[in-house]
Order: sequence, then structure tokens, then C-alpha cells
Amino acid sequence: MQGEMIDVRSSSAPLLLFGVDSIFSAEVIETAQRLNRKIAHALELGAPEWDYFGIKVASVVLPLPATVLKLSVSVPWVTPGFRQEKVLLAKEMGFVEFATLIDPTAVIAQSTKVQVGTFINAGATLGAYVSLDDHVLVNRNASIGHHSGCGSFVSIGPGATVAARCSIGKGTMIGAGAVISS
Repeated sequence: MQGEMIDVRSSSAPLLLFGVDSIFSAEVIETAQRLNRKIAHALELGAPEWDYFGIKVASVVLPLPATVLKLSVSVPWVTPGFRQEKVLLAKEMGFVEFATLIDPTAVIAQSTKVQVGTFINAGATLGAYVSLDDHVLVNRNASIGHHSGCGSFVSIGPGATVAARCSIGKGTMIGAGAVISS
């Protein structure tokens, strides 16, 4: 897992929530607000898991306007298989830019490498030389120890601890409060 640290904390590009019907959208919206990132559009892909609390939501109507396809996409799904399915659908529809969102309350080592589409929730801690591939989700208060890596579409549950020098394979879901060591 190679990569460059993406400077996302200073970005102000508007976002599109792709699959806002996921209840986890609430967490992504909170982080976007803390980052001063506007939610420009929210696309519903199925039956909602929550009541949207005043978020303006649209169903997908094809073809999507070019102005919408240029937005930076966030896919707020926790389950790796569902998130991967939504990302592939977004790409098929013509979206090309996927947002990486790092909550400003997360503690991230300067040597950490983060790839596109990753979401790091509030209170997460990532140690030195951690490497996260595309579309990884690190949930609230999770901790990843130094020199650990996560493959694409990994989900680390709330409060989970991944110790140092662990390698988490593509599409793995680590549950809330779990402790993983090598």
C-alpha cells in the first residue's frame, strides 16, 4: 500500500452524498460540517434507513447533469461490500472524483498515507506510517497502530483497536470494540 497524504482538511469543494439512504450519512454530514464542506447534493439509491433530518434528498434521474458529475463524491456506507457496490455504481454513472474526509478531531500522524474516498470519523487515532488504501472507513474513536495497513474498502468499527504492524485485507470489516493484533 503506497500513497501520498491527501491534504483534505483545507479543501472547501462541495460534496455529493451518494447513497444518503444509509444511516451512516449522519456521521459523514457531521464531519463535513466540521470541515466547512457544503453538501451540494444527496442522492438516494434505495429505501432510507433514517429520516434525513431536513437534508434535501433527490432520487437518481439519468442522465445526471455535468455539473453534478463534477462534484466530489462521498459514499457513506459502512459495510465494505455495500460501499464497494455504491462506488462502482457511481463510477458507472460518470462520477470520477471521490472525497477523502478526515474529521478535524481525528489524530493523524504526519507519516500516515491515505488514499481517495477514505472517511476517518471523529476521535480516530492513526499512528506513524499507517497506510490506508482507497475507500477505507475508520469509525468513531477507532485506533490504528503504527506501521499498520488497510486494504481497499476496509471498515474499522467504532472504538476498535488495530495494534502495530497489522495488515488488514481488502474488504474486511472489523466490529465495534474489537482488538486486532499481529
